[in-house]
Amino acid sequence: MRSGQHRTPTQHPGYFTTAYFHHPDELKCEIAHAALQHEATLPVEGIGCMLQNFEEHWQDPGRRERLLEVLRWLER
Repeated sequence: MRSGQHRTPTQHPGYFTTAYFHHPDELKCEIAHAALQHEATLPVEGIGCMLQNFEEHWQDPGRRERLLEVLRWLER
């Protein structure tokens, strides 16, 4: 992960794909190089996907708001 590269060690279909992960500073440079303006760097997916009972949390308005509050704290 230090290199930003994830290489799948085998052809096992259950393993994560081969990928390159940008460091946030790299994204800012690429955006500037493309003559675009960087407004914010946000995650594509957050820790909410780790909840085993996500639907249960999401259906309860109080739990949903707490979950969203935590996600807002962590998104940047």
